[in-house]
Amino acid sequence: MGGYTSTVTKKYYFMNKIRKLAKKLPYPIKIIIKAFLFPKYYLRYFLNDFLAFFGHEFGKSNIIFVAGYPKSGTTWVENFIGNIPGYNPRILYGDLESIRQHNLPCNAFKYFPKHGYSSVKTHINPADANIEILRDKGIDKVVVMYRDPRDIVVSNYYHVLASNPWKTTDPFYLDYEKVSKEEGMMHSLDMVAEDFTKWILGWKKVCLETGNFKCYFLKYEDLLQDSELHFKKILDLHGINLSAQNFQKVISKITPKNKGFFPDKGNVGNKSTLRKGAPGAWKNDMGDKVKLASEEKLNFILKHIES
Repeated sequence: MGGYTSTVTKKYYFMNKIRKLAKKLPYPIKIIIKAFLFPKYYLRYFLNDFLAFFGHEFGKSNIIFVAGYPKSGTTWVENFIGNIPGYNPRILYGDLESIRQHNLPCNAFKYFPKHGYSSVKTHINPADANIEILRDKGIDKVVVMYRDPRDIVVSNYYHVLASNPWKTTDPFYLDYEKVSKEEGMMHSLDMVAEDFTKWILGWKKVCLETGNFKCYFLKYEDLLQDSELHFKKILDLHGINLSAQNFQKVISKITPKNKGFFPDKGNVGNKSTLRKGAPGAWKNDMGDKVKLASEEKLNFILKHIES
C-alpha cells in the first residue's frame, strides 16, 4: 500500500518529529520556551500556582489524573481538565522509555508543586508499581477512559500509518506503509485484542480491590452522547465547585473538533485530535475479513464493557 499522503497526515508527521525533539530538552528549558511562545497561558499558569501556594483552594483533589487507553478520545478530556480554573496541565518527568511503555517513573511527579493544583493525562497501565507510585503521591482518584475497541483498532492503524511511534526493536513493530491495509488492520486488531483486554480488566481489578481508591470509568461513546454530564461528574469526583457560568466558559473553550497543533493564543487546553473520531467508523474502514476476526477476538471484552 502506498503512503498515506493527505495534508493532515503530512502535518501530523512533521509535528510529531518536533514533539520528539522537544521531549529531549531539559524540563526547565521546555518551560522557558513555552513561556516565551505562550505568555498569556503561562501568566495564568504562574498565577494559579501563586494563589495555591498562599492557600487558595480550587478543589478537594490537588491532582486530576486521567488514565486513558490510547486512541480513546482522551485528548478531549485533557482539554477539559486543562481549562478548569486553578488547575495547571503538567507533564510526567523521568525516563522517557518507561513513559513510552505506559509506566510511571519513580520520579514522575518531580515537578508537580506540593501546594499547586495539577491535571495530567496519561495512558498508564494498571500495574502494581504504577498504582503504588500514584498512592505515594496521594492520588486516590483516577478517570479511566476507554472506547469501543473496534474503533481503537482503526484509529491506531491510521495513527501508525501516519507516523509510526514504534521502534524497530519493539516486538510488535510493523511498517504499515509496506503492507496492505488488510494486513495492517489485522496487526492492529491483534495488538488491541490482547492489550486492551488486559488493560481495561486490570483497571477494573485495581478499582475493586484497592482500598480507598476511586475510579470513574468513562466511555468515549458516552462522552459524545452527553459531554456536559460526564464533565460535571469529573468535577464532582475531585470536589471542584464551578458556577454555571464558569462551567460554560470551560465548555466553550473545548471541542472534539479543534484544529491546529499548537494551543490557540497560548491555551494549552486546546489540543487537536486530528481525526473526527466518529463512533462506529470501524464499519466502513474494516474489510470483511477483519470484521470477522474482530468478532472472534473482541467478543469477550465487548460483552464485558457493554454490560
